Amino acid sequence: MLPRFETDIQRKVARVVAQGSDIEVAFDSGHIVHGGAREPIQEIELELKSGDAVDLFGLGLALTEIAPVRLHMQSKAARGRQLSAGTPARAVRAHTALAAADAVDDVIALTLATALRQFVDNWPAFATDDAPEAVHQMRVAMRRLRAALALFHRSFPCVEFAVMRADARRIAKAMNEARNWDVFGEMSGPAGPGLFQAERGFAAVRQAAETHRRAGHQQVADLLAGVEATRFVLSGLAFIARRGWRNSIPSADLPRLSAPATGFAAASLERLHRRVRKRGKAIADMPASERHALRLSLKALRYTSDFFADLFPATPATRLYLRAVSRLQDVLGTFNDMVTITDQVRRLHVHDDAPAARAVGIMLGWYGRAAVADDAAVLKAWQAFRRAKPFWTDALNAAA
Repeated sequence: MLPRFETDIQRKVARVVAQGSDIEVAFDSGHIVHGGAREPIQEIELELKSGDAVDLFGLGLALTEIAPVRLHMQSKAARGRQLSAGTPARAVRAHTALAAADAVDDVIALTLATALRQFVDNWPAFATDDAPEAVHQMRVAMRRLRAALALFHRSFPCVEFAVMRADARRIAKAMNEARNWDVFGEMSGPAGPGLFQAERGFAAVRQAAETHRRAGHQQVADLLAGVEATRFVLSGLAFIARRGWRNSIPSADLPRLSAPATGFAAASLERLHRRVRKRGKAIADMPASERHALRLSLKALRYTSDFFADLFPATPATRLYLRAVSRLQDVLGTFNDMVTITDQVRRLHVHDDAPAARAVGIMLGWYGRAAVADDAAVLKAWQAFRRAKPFWTDALNAAA
């Protein structure tokens, strides 16, 4: 059997003892090779031989202080397989694999680590034609992380939870422009106002929008190329490795962390579910500001449901509930998209171009009508949500 790829790498190895931990530091320089294709390798690989993972992340953080290093978690073997298959890295979704026997302490660690890993795992795809989806998944990772941090901070107040959440918000904000203009491109393209695609002004609108989209993607590229994102991830992983939240909890409350997570998850889901039910009572006549608040509450419920679903039996009722929450969030997003588009078209400055101005007017009318017409879809999705049975009820009753 012929090799799928080869590595041509010069490696120099050193051993570092950091806080009693033995860490191998390898300096690799060379290429991954497949036929005439060559992918350059220029990296410092850290491997914990013995000791504490906290020290491994600490050494990584120390490197960011002396060199413009960037975190990379994709193995050489994975990159070699992609090179040999001619398939570039693709955007990835997250899934927190939990088990019913997991303790609260472990669930906190796994949930936060999964969100951070989703963020980093999408960096390679950002350099490919899958960049729009990679941006979307990185923003989802930051939203999931913020939702988890808010949830855990509520039950186990910790300054580092709050700091990490603020940092995640800043990182997500740096990706907003790219994502918003990616969505604008979709909504002004063939999938947009279909009956009007023959209007010649749409080409000018898309061209004007492309300038903003490229600027947004450059902002994301700058974020990932700098040390801020790398330091954020390494600091978060170090915090998780040392279970830093334990230091903020009174010793009398520590047993709560060792308890099975199902009770904590059920209580958290019940609280968020009740909040959504309360805020959505008058959904048919709800003003825009209240509908936005409902959407934010629904996001928290959806992410928390995703986090904790594996702690409960995988029944048809569970899948039905998750689908109902997801569908309601999607239809509520229509109005938010309309608000965003209205702001974006003002920035295009195409009023001196009559065909382009007409195309903009068509877009606003098309999606404005959709936002109103979707009231029926919102009511239908709301009714489906109300009928969906919470999948944590048995665990909640058992905990009581």
